[in-house]
Amino acid sequence: MISLLITKNINNPTNNNTTMVDINTTIITLTQPLASGIQTLSYTLQLLVGGVFGIYVIIAVLNFYSNRKQRKEMKEFKQQVAAIHKTLEDIKQELIKKSK
Repeated sequence: MISLLITKNINNPTNNNTTMVDINTTIITLTQPLASGIQTLSYTLQLLVGGVFGIYVIIAVLNFYSNRKQRKEMKEFKQQVAAIHKTLEDIKQELIKKSK
């Protein structure tokens, strides 16, 4: 545990009365006003930007699902085009055999 020695009587350097202070509680006490200010600023930013940020998140999720649906439909379309192409190749091969 980190401790800090603080002299009770600065005017009398020969006085050996010292007190052990826990630095962790000192840091908490010193940073409390800073943390309060940051929390207030964070809340204000959340109110100002939160609505717009929320809309962006919703739009991003909707775009993700929309694009996923489009990719699925394009994959099915590609399979259908490949099947039609194969059928046309088969017809072409049959016509070549009949012409010989």
